[in-house]
Amino acid sequence: MTRRDVMLVASTLALGMAAFTSVSPVRADVRTFGNWIVGCDNKAECTAVGTHDVPPDPDKPTVVLRIGVDRRSLSGFDLAIIPIPRGNSAAGAMTVICPECARDAEGSGEADTVQLRGQRIAIAGMRGAHWLDALGKGRPIAVAWPGSAHSATVDASSFLEAWLHLAKTRGDLMRQASFERALPSLQAGQPRPEASRSLPGQEVLPPSPSGIAQLTRACPSGANPVHHRQFVLSGNSTLWSVQCHQGSARTTHWYQAPHSDDPPAPIELPDADRGQLTVGERGFEESVFDFDFGILRARSGPAMREDCGIRRAWGWDGRTWVLLERRDMPACIGLSPNDWIRTYSAP
Repeated sequence: MTRRDVMLVASTLALGMAAFTSVSPVRADVRTFGNWIVGCDNKAECTAVGTHDVPPDPDKPTVVLRIGVDRRSLSGFDLAIIPIPRGNSAAGAMTVICPECARDAEGSGEADTVQLRGQRIAIAGMRGAHWLDALGKGRPIAVAWPGSAHSATVDASSFLEAWLHLAKTRGDLMRQASFERALPSLQAGQPRPEASRSLPGQEVLPPSPSGIAQLTRACPSGANPVHHRQFVLSGNSTLWSVQCHQGSARTTHWYQAPHSDDPPAPIELPDADRGQLTVGERGFEESVFDFDFGILRARSGPAMREDCGIRRAWGWDGRTWVLLERRDMPACIGLSPNDWIRTYSAP
């Protein structure tokens, strides 16, 4: 990117980067500002997601703007325009218009028009910087559907507030990381945390009848325990899962025994700085153990939806469970999990 590109982006970001006299713990939460959702992970990599109001026609696809900010540089951002199918429609032809975003050498601008044909489009370099500059100045992004009288706008009135919150959180996280790296205990030679890794397991088929008998009280009162699964983990630990059915409700509960002959006990899983999740007692609506890789994956959120909620992944490292990644998406707008806002990433 050119110096001019950097200045365009930095002019919006810099307002949220003022220095602070003290360093306090920062939680990488997700916040909503109007039609914009922003958040950062523990490594200060941040994401902003914006969309337009639902169009009058429920069968018209929607558009999502997704902006990712790299922790290494203010100018390290990527802007993507993502078409999302709705109802019975495919993500067909749409026109997205950014006012005054097509700049000439003198700086005067015309509308920058993007034609979507069902595929996401990246807006990079100086062009992307102009789009961010327009959003920061409150200029809405227009969305139109060919052959339709309906139109919509991605409201930019709350973008600057969202972007400044993202920038401040990013700056706080970067200062916190710098502070932690400079702690005397680390300077004195204390080893740094090792990179997280997961070790594969193996499913036991059929599961042990004695183990199943020990899980008769794994489900809440009134729920019916079904579909028991047993896995042998690295280190000779045994992992159990049991589905609990109560009416239309389905939850999966997780238990573990230190050794194959020990009785299984409900497990707790770490959730970064949010404490522990009691997945033995409370269970998950959706969860699965990918034993080939030693990763337990779970989603919590609205039933029968795959486009919103919280997704987490834990790895078994031979001794304990380690949170590998957490992604959040509070709005059900059709985004695939890879485009959700990441709020934790293991070292």
